[in-house]
Amino acid sequence: MPDASGGPIQLNGYHAHVYYDAATRPVAERLAKAIGGTFPVEFGGFRDGPVGPHPIANLQIIFTAAEFPNVVPWLMMNREGLDILIHPLSDDSVDDHSRYALWLGNPVPLKLETLRRSYRRELLPNGHQAVAESSPIKLKGIGHVNLRVADQEVSKRFYRDILGFAIAEEDPEHGGVFMTLGENFHTLDIGQHPAPGEAPRPQKGQIGLAHIAFQVGSYAALRDAYAHLVKNGVEILRATNHVNQRSFYFADPDGNTLEIYYEMPHALQLFAGGRSDDDEALPVSGQGDPLPAWLSEDWPGPEMQARIAQARLQHRQGASV
Repeated sequence: MPDASGGPIQLNGYHAHVYYDAATRPVAERLAKAIGGTFPVEFGGFRDGPVGPHPIANLQIIFTAAEFPNVVPWLMMNREGLDILIHPLSDDSVDDHSRYALWLGNPVPLKLETLRRSYRRELLPNGHQAVAESSPIKLKGIGHVNLRVADQEVSKRFYRDILGFAIAEEDPEHGGVFMTLGENFHTLDIGQHPAPGEAPRPQKGQIGLAHIAFQVGSYAALRDAYAHLVKNGVEILRATNHVNQRSFYFADPDGNTLEIYYEMPHALQLFAGGRSDDDEALPVSGQGDPLPAWLSEDWPGPEMQARIAQARLQHRQGASV
């Protein structure tokens, strides 16, 4: 995202401020419980009075840029009449709360003069803080994957029609088909191999790419993705409980292994010392079969849900911008 001078702006995530009063606080509490159980968001807590630039009570929600296309549409459809400010976390909090602000409902007049330009570390999405502090190269994520394919049209139909990618650009002279999930211009590029009949296909155990993983925002979305693929004749190769996430694997038309997974909220904090090696193979099904029972479970279970709730509490802060 460029600034007025054309230079890049560092985007560290987003805040959503959900405004309420004494009568609507239960609505805000209900919203917090629902969104916290659906997406990997963090909470700055309920502020039952004016704080910083906010003249009235508000609930602060903190989320990463990757979660924007999941969280914001959800808030649009589930705010129950509450007014919400959504703003980015760049290097200028004044611009974030004014020039770059997005309002759902009626804007609330903010006291911008109370803001300082920079954010305290605890106001950034957790995990982003650790990377920002320790890495000399400020990578913000994996930008895109480029695949050389045997049949560009077949692969385009698979990724567009089965997996739901949109085509941002088709340029056969400069790379092929550029496809997106909506956040960036391109997430996946596919290009025609000049001699597919002579090229080796992906093989298990090869050096290099093992698989490409796509993340979904809820356990229900994992179930829906599984059902959609099976309905469209895509073979599920295997499924695994990876302790912090559940995944299933399949292949694209060229045999590249793909993964779709749901990761429980706050996994980085919950497994700060690493995961155990207790990966569990999960049953899979085929077209016309009932879905495996694990896809209908209430996952994570009660004990882990309690740990997730505790992790959320630990990230509530006493003051906010």
